[in-house]
Amino acid sequence: MHEQHDGREAHPEGLAELTTCSNELEAQEIRMILEGAGVPAFVFDKGGLGLNMADGEARVGATQVHVPSGSIEKARSILDSVVSDSAGIDWEQVDVGEMPPEVADVLGSRNAMHAVRRFVATVGPILGILILLGVGAGIVIILAT
Repeated sequence: MHEQHDGREAHPEGLAELTTCSNELEAQEIRMILEGAGVPAFVFDKGGLGLNMADGEARVGATQVHVPSGSIEKARSILDSVVSDSAGIDWEQVDVGEMPPEVADVLGSRNAMHAVRRFVATVGPILGILILLGVGAGIVIILAT
């Protein structure tokens, strides 16, 4: 059971907000976990900028997960158990196999772009200051003559 709303229509009666996610992917994952455990869940996309007047919170691109009011405690318990189960995984011991070459290429290019960004972020301000000093010195020389 899955319903998705754009956040501009009224929420169905009898639903309670379980959580607010930063993106729809996270909200859909929570919905699938809950529905797999037998709790109906609904995703309400609050995309864009907005102010929730009911509780006074500003949310940017928030996506909410709602469950039937009578299932809110069960839903919280399910999410708590998922979090505690995954917290015990030692990811260093998990064998995920060899990295596919296309993934290595993407990661390599991402690392190269990150290095360029760091260089520009470091050198850019210095270069900007030197240009401003040069322009300022040029104006002083022009005014002095």
